[in-house]
Amino acid sequence: MRSIDHDRETAVFHPFKPGMKKLFGELEAEVMEIVWRVPDRLITVREVLDELNKSKDYAYTTIMTVMSNLAKKSVLLVEKNGQAYSYRAAMDKENYTRTMVGKIIDQLLADFSEPVLSHFAKALEKGALPENLAEKIEKAKKEEA
Repeated sequence: MRSIDHDRETAVFHPFKPGMKKLFGELEAEVMEIVWRVPDRLITVREVLDELNKSKDYAYTTIMTVMSNLAKKSVLLVEKNGQAYSYRAAMDKENYTRTMVGKIIDQLLADFSEPVLSHFAKALEKGALPENLAEKIEKAKKEEA
């Protein structure tokens, strides 16, 4: 599995935004959702642009820049085909999410361990965590082994 090359300058976390917009900028999240929908093939800037332009009008160079930046962060892999570049996700959405949530939790624990652990303990007491949490923990342990 590839590692994502986010550092303090490129990583973002927006806790009050919905879904993947918590982990990406607005347009980056939209681009990644499109790329993740075609996991078995490369996708071009033009294809992403055409999909995005169904709801809003973006310039080709804007999407090209966003995808290039995502490649620099190792979120997208890039291949040159003649004059054009094609992209694919470095990780599927589930693994990317798991990786980034892990990094966020690790950083929160490093800086705010008591409040983080206290919050999780309270969530456990309230039953606010998923019923199948034990199964998910076991699955995660097996994947890391």
